[in-house]
Amino acid sequence: GIADADELRAVTKAIARMNAPEAQARALDVLARHYLSDRESVDTLRQLFQRTRSWPVQNAIAGVLIRADRKAVASPEVLRTLRENRVKSSPGDNMVDALIERLQESS
Repeated sequence: GIADADELRAVTKAIARMNAPEAQARALDVLARHYLSDRESVDTLRQLFQRTRSWPVQNAIAGVLIRADRKAVASPEVLRTLRENRVKSSPGDNMVDALIERLQESS
């Protein structure tokens, strides 16, 4: 497993640099099993969300953030990024909607 915050930051940055959306989404699903609590990792994922045009990648990012430390995630910037940059999704399994709802409740 991933031991500490530094290692998590390094892994998060490596995932953000990947070019294959399918592999990126799978890597994010693995990352979601770990508890992110630092703003730097959250910000790396926020920037990736902004950049990617892959719905599975955005959904996987939301899956990581929904399990992360709420204090690290709950910022107007994260909420704005989700709302303004979301790719049109298929109905059903939508972590982005769930994350937006959660962030609206805690703001």
